Amino acid sequence: AVKRLERQGIIEIVKKDLQNLVKLRNDLEEEN
Repeated sequence: AVKRLERQGIIEIVKKDLQNLVKLRNDLEEEN
């Protein structure tokens, strides 16, 4: 159960990182 919670936490962190990457990419594309 602990491993599953850790995995869910990692997934949430990855989702946030992916969202940040998408925002950065959109900002860069808008500048170009």
